[in-house]
Amino acid sequence: MERQGLKYLLLDPLPILREAFYQGIDMLKASYPQYSWIGKELNSREAREALKEDPGTAPGYQLIWLHLDPAKQEKENPFKLLAAWQLHSPEAHIVVSLQQATIYLIRKVLQKVNPHGMLALVDCEQAAIGAALTAVLRQEVFYSKTVLLLLHTFFQTFEAMDRADYAILHEMDKGTPITQLPEKVLLSHSSILNRRIKLKALFDLERKTDAHLLQQAKRLGYI
Repeated sequence: MERQGLKYLLLDPLPILREAFYQGIDMLKASYPQYSWIGKELNSREAREALKEDPGTAPGYQLIWLHLDPAKQEKENPFKLLAAWQLHSPEAHIVVSLQQATIYLIRKVLQKVNPHGMLALVDCEQAAIGAALTAVLRQEVFYSKTVLLLLHTFFQTFEAMDRADYAILHEMDKGTPITQLPEKVLLSHSSILNRRIKLKALFDLERKTDAHLLQQAKRLGYI
C-alpha cells in the first residue's frame, strides 16, 4: 500500500506538548499505517520569517497546531500569524492547545479561529493527543475534557454575559485600575459599575467586593 504523506505545522510547541504529539503519532501508526506524518516545528519568529522569505510557495499543510501561551499573547498576535498560514493552507485542520484554559480564552479562540480541535494543556497526554490526531484523519471535531467542561459553564451564562463583561473581568484580573477600565473596555464609568453589580448578582455575590468577584470567576474558570 502506498503511504500518504500528511503534513503538519507545529507553532510554538512546548517540550511537553511536542513529546506527547509524537507519542500520539506513534500510537496511530498501527491503526493508520497508510499515513506518513511529515512536518516541522516553528516558533512565532521563525513562522513569521518563513512567510516573509517565501510567501508564495509556503507548503500546504493538512494540520496546523498552534499552542497559545497567555504571556506571549499579550506581546504578540498569534491569531494573525495563524490566519496568515491558513491563507497558504486553506484546507488545513486547525488545532489549538491552551496553556491556561479559561472561558475567556476559549471564547476568544472560537471568535478568532473557530478551530477543529481545542485542548487544555492539562489534558495533553498521549491518549488525548492521539484522539485529536485521529479527528484530523477523520475530518472531525475534537475538544478535550477540560475544554468541554468550561464550555458547559460558558453556556450556562451565555445570554447573561457579553464581550464587555468578559473584558471587564479580564482587565480586573490583570490588575488594571478601575479608573483606567473605560479606556480598556470602551465603556463609561457608570456602565462599568452597573456591569460589575450585575456580575456580582449573577455569581450570587451581592454586596461583596471586587476581590470576591474575581475569586469566584477564577474558581469557575471564567478567567
